[in-house]
Amino acid sequence: MNKEKEAIGALLDTYLGGGGDLFDPRPSASDDRLGKSVTVSGQADSSASGPILVAGDETFLLTDLGSWPAEIVGKTVEVTGTVGSTSAGDDPLVNAAGEYSHGATGTSATLRGATWTVKG
Repeated sequence: MNKEKEAIGALLDTYLGGGGDLFDPRPSASDDRLGKSVTVSGQADSSASGPILVAGDETFLLTDLGSWPAEIVGKTVEVTGTVGSTSAGDDPLVNAAGEYSHGATGTSATLRGATWTVKG
């Protein structure tokens, strides 16, 4: 199994376990791209939160697209959209005994207003 599929599996495990919104533990979009239009190439894939683009070490959630067409999933696509960020979910809570509840911290990168073309 490749690294991207393993990361997606871990995200789904967290989400399905009640950990809140999906969160990719890899770094999200760097701050200098937030609010700017970018073009990114990567693999079209699906998650419980919606369509994602796996581009090297980054994963983007495409916020305005309900889902990839079935024939596009797994293909290389080039996506242009505005980079944003979304909360990963509720922070884990710590009780008086120092035990952690399930939760997630950080942010996930998004692409808004995305347009795409199939590259492979």
